[in-house]
Amino acid sequence: MLRISTPDSAFIYYVSKFNNSFWNFRRKEILEGTKYNYNSTKKLSQFDFLIRELATPKFRFHKARSNYKYDLVSFKRDNYQNFVKKCESGLHWREDYPGDHISIWDFERLKKFGQLAKFKIYNK
Repeated sequence: MLRISTPDSAFIYYVSKFNNSFWNFRRKEILEGTKYNYNSTKKLSQFDFLIRELATPKFRFHKARSNYKYDLVSFKRDNYQNFVKKCESGLHWREDYPGDHISIWDFERLKKFGQLAKFKIYNK
């Protein structure tokens, strides 16, 4: 048996497409976190939380932000597959930031890799 625990990128992508309170549990971490340069004059959007969760180095308030190439306008226009491609583009392991999220997984992607490795998939 193999149990994998990862953010469901498809779910949080779709829940971030509209205003709701889903990301409220992350707000304190960003406001008080030492690895973020959050300026309270700028509003945190659903998109900001999503990027922080799936492509942390591209989060606009990260102190060591990578080249930020994805914006809210594109997010609103793009479908899920384009979003994943753009988010993953250029992400890599950074030894000084081991807690950064740098890969995007959803059930279908995990299922595909599991089947290639000859795992039987029972449920989500």
